[in-house]
Amino acid sequence: MYPEIEFPTVSVSSSLPGADPEIMDSDVTDVLEEQINTIEGVKTIQSTSREGNSQIVVEFVLDKDVNVAAQEVRDKVNLAQRQLPRDLEAPIVQKLDMSMAPFLWVAVTSTGDFQRMARYADEVVKERLQTVPGVGAIILGGYQERQIRIWLNPDELEARNLTPRDVAAAVRLKHIELPGGRIEQPDREFVVKIKGEYKSVEELGELVVATRNQTVIRLKDVARVEDGSQDMRSIARFNGLPAIGLGSRQPWQRLSKSFPKTSTQTSPLIPLDLSRSP
Repeated sequence: MYPEIEFPTVSVSSSLPGADPEIMDSDVTDVLEEQINTIEGVKTIQSTSREGNSQIVVEFVLDKDVNVAAQEVRDKVNLAQRQLPRDLEAPIVQKLDMSMAPFLWVAVTSTGDFQRMARYADEVVKERLQTVPGVGAIILGGYQERQIRIWLNPDELEARNLTPRDVAAAVRLKHIELPGGRIEQPDREFVVKIKGEYKSVEELGELVVATRNQTVIRLKDVARVEDGSQDMRSIARFNGLPAIGLGSRQPWQRLSKSFPKTSTQTSPLIPLDLSRSP
């Protein structure tokens, strides 16, 4: 067993939706760094500026009390507020617990459908690993949520005298589940739910958008419905294959007792070969 060491490290996260990385760097990151750099005991400052996001990690010398360091960073951030963009969300200052960072990654790979593999990793592998005593939360890397995309056809909309707003309104009103109240009897009670959500892209394509000249116009007549994923903002690969990474603070020896290195049929969802990263 190694003694726990608390490294005095503080992070500052800032968000300005829609701002490009250059704006975030010059108008947010640089301004905050200039103030933070005046704090006594600063060892290193690392920063990353991305679209709409700024992340600053400040490491202090070991004899610096992390609580004092965090408060001093907050004070400097408050001083910099007047120089920051008006629409910037309030920067978040927090102590960074380096022991919480995952030091082991398990890679889930497949030569089949990536979406099904991602769902398998999230709903099966992640859930099973989290049941191992002491593991706690599992971090997913390279994961994109499922997202249904509707690609409108401008020519078809114009021919039917429709607008994108008409389509959005139809989807919002008809693709929804609502509580339907209760049915009460002397000795029992039933909860009623109105199921109005479509279960597949084929069903969604049949959604009625409007009626023109006694003709029913369906979503598939004016758009292409696609079962896809969120825009890719991160990617994970293992041995050259697309993968989903699962990060854990626990050593592989503990995980492997509950989860085998290779499994060909651990779930009826999809048979996969599961591999761990070295």
